[in-house]
Amino acid sequence: MTITQNRFDTELCADSCEFSPFSTSNDLVVVGTYQVMPSVCADAGDAGDAVDADTDATPFTQVTARCGALMVFSASSSSLELIERINCAAILDIKWSHALINLWQLPKDSKSEQVGAQCIAAADATGNVIIYSIETVPKKLREICRYTTEEENVLCLSVDWSNRIAGKLSAGIDSRIVVSKSNGDLSLLELSNTSLVERETWNAHGFEAWIVSFDAWRPDSVIYSGGDDCILKSWDIRSGTARETMKSRKHSAGVCSIQSNPHREYILATGRYPMNAEKENLICKFYCHPPHS
Repeated sequence: MTITQNRFDTELCADSCEFSPFSTSNDLVVVGTYQVMPSVCADAGDAGDAVDADTDATPFTQVTARCGALMVFSASSSSLELIERINCAAILDIKWSHALINLWQLPKDSKSEQVGAQCIAAADATGNVIIYSIETVPKKLREICRYTTEEENVLCLSVDWSNRIAGKLSAGIDSRIVVSKSNGDLSLLELSNTSLVERETWNAHGFEAWIVSFDAWRPDSVIYSGGDDCILKSWDIRSGTARETMKSRKHSAGVCSIQSNPHREYILATGRYPMNAEKENLICKFYCHPPHS
């Protein structure tokens, strides 16, 4: 029997929840919220836009507002304490870095140690990937840098770090991030000198790319993605342009979850969302062979 230990009203829909992977802060949990607000009618005439009376155009544009918050909690079996709340654009995904990140140009008033900082990456509805460090005294989030997609009205849907199995990585891999977007694109980013640099962007799916993930055992070469086109794909990122190496239509619905097994190599778990309420969620297990050298 499952027993509810604590309860907290996040006010907005909570859609991402991530516990710290570090033993020194494993009581910390970061929650992202997402809420679609009532559409706002913007008067195009006020913006100086001409309206052709001979067309079906209207002087009003529907603007969808998505708001959210990042919330940091200290959790235990007996309490759930809100430490900090940052109101922001709607949060679609949060991921902790599983390795300490070297931040060589920390602000002078930062309390983080130079040996490395605990960091999270957040993907939001205004096309941003934002890197936050976790300050220790007091415990709070500090924005380090952000990446903003160049396309308008594109949401960043999913984000992942390349260091889930930190002890097995070669030098430099721990600062790579991949993000999926609502236009079907994937972008490979690198965290360098407190800046997020876009290394490569390519179109991966015909509709929203709901989920993206590094292969935890081969983050320098393999990325997986899933989308609203009901396709799971793998990508070889060692060449200058990412090359599709696998395509699976087994899910028969939007692919919304991907995770490498951190204990057994070549095992990948994926999930879909149901096409209607009568269908159950499907969890698939794939045996993933490494790409040819």
